[in-house]
Amino acid sequence: MNGTAKGEARETAGNQAGGAAKDERAVKELYQDEAVARNYIDERLRRAWWRHLHNVQVREINRVIAEHAPADILEIAPGPARLAPDVRGVQSGLMVEASPQMIEVARERLQAAGLADVWDLTEGNVFDLSPVEREFDFVFTFRLIRHFHEGERRRIYEQVASKLRPGGFFLFDMVNKKVRDRLDAERDQEGLDVFDVTYADRSEIAAEMRASGFELVKLTNVLNHFSVQSTLSYKLDDRFFAPVLGAIQLLDSVPSAHPLEWVALFRKV
Repeated sequence: MNGTAKGEARETAGNQAGGAAKDERAVKELYQDEAVARNYIDERLRRAWWRHLHNVQVREINRVIAEHAPADILEIAPGPARLAPDVRGVQSGLMVEASPQMIEVARERLQAAGLADVWDLTEGNVFDLSPVEREFDFVFTFRLIRHFHEGERRRIYEQVASKLRPGGFFLFDMVNKKVRDRLDAERDQEGLDVFDVTYADRSEIAAEMRASGFELVKLTNVLNHFSVQSTLSYKLDDRFFAPVLGAIQLLDSVPSAHPLEWVALFRKV
């Protein structure tokens, strides 16, 4: 991967909007921009390996819904409703989003997908879910928790637990330490310094969440062979997007101890 590709890979592995996001205020401000909101979907899915990340996230959400039939679902920080049009079987859903600009685009996308009566949208803050006056069976969020340090992550877990019924499920993404450390070591001078908390293995992930009252149910690897998969994407996407996406999906069926990320499913104890 050349220098530009490495920087782009790290940015996407960290934060699609760009810039260093290391606390509550900084993460929120990244998305308080109409241009970012309007362009987010196209930017987020324009690489085949980014599209594969999206597809795996949707698949795992749909798996939880199919297996457990949650009556009430909460998505935190949905952005412009990137995931909802591909999610199936939602009986009643609520999205809590901090950016008014993202909410505006999300409403349009939900309306266009015929989902305006399925999902409610409200402006809110993951660090204070007290205005949400209902409980849920399933909570999910992506590209959010990873950007915060331990104390802030624990605050998020506490808020989620306060709105999740006993035995309910919590799904989000986590970053592999070995792969992220390698990307950072290869960083060129123009690379973006984006914070992602990383984890070495299953036991480290389980220990952090156990302390907040969650038990690990399942880890799903995403991008098992990232160096090869991302190189294919950067070199061939412009001419052969669909075949490249197929190859990336096929490579992900080959096991690896060190994927780029995990989609992690937890149950509230």
